[in-house]
Amino acid sequence: MTGHDEVGRLVAVITTDCYNLAEQVTAFHEAFAEEVPLPTTATVIGTTVEVVCIDIADHGEVLTARCHRGDVVQDLHLSDLVFAPDTAAGCIHAAYRRCLGLVPHPAARTGRMEAALVVSGRFPDPADAAASYRRQCPSTDRWLI
Repeated sequence: MTGHDEVGRLVAVITTDCYNLAEQVTAFHEAFAEEVPLPTTATVIGTTVEVVCIDIADHGEVLTARCHRGDVVQDLHLSDLVFAPDTAAGCIHAAYRRCLGLVPHPAARTGRMEAALVVSGRFPDPADAAASYRRQCPSTDRWLI
């Protein structure tokens, strides 16, 4: 399976039962909240920042990240950040960018897309999902797709 297929599958799982962009953004916000421990690190235009909060903005149609670097605090569009590809944040971020119609960052596309969501609560039948997607994220011990 290609990284492209895995990103598409992850978008489908996260946005199940979402009927518009605001609902999709809310679903991604929940996925980040459940799977990405904060603070976490990311980069923006090659500079490392600490992400301390992810929130919904612009009438529910975009996610923002409150970022710290030294004494500077700034809210940035989450889609502008780059996360390590072998983390839950990197996997969910790749799916979020795809959902917005953006290309996932090259690092995310070449990295392993093994991690993103806990099976329970995201699939109609968790037993089927666990049998089909027996992969684990390197950063957690929970079963993920």
